[in-house]
Amino acid sequence: MFRALGDMVDGMDALSVIKGSLCMACGESGDTRMMTTKIPFFREIIVCSFECDTCGDTNNEVTFGGEIQEKGVKFVLQVCDEDDLSRTCIKVHAPI
Repeated sequence: MFRALGDMVDGMDALSVIKGSLCMACGESGDTRMMTTKIPFFREIIVCSFECDTCGDTNNEVTFGGEIQEKGVKFVLQVCDEDDLSRTCIKVHAPI
């Protein structure tokens, strides 16, 4: 089958490959690759990549992994014009 997320291989996070994942574009099967890793001073993330050999559709995403934080922070973004929507926001939290 595939390795559990987070397993280490030669000191690196293991890459899990899930064969036969449903392609949302054509309905055939493709391959999903997943890997967890920790970003220092941030948190654990899951990096996913999908590719369909039939139609060539691809999808890449990064999602949060690990535990849900006990406390949260509220961020407010003020959008003044359309250009503000085409930006990437990155939150950096460093220890005090």
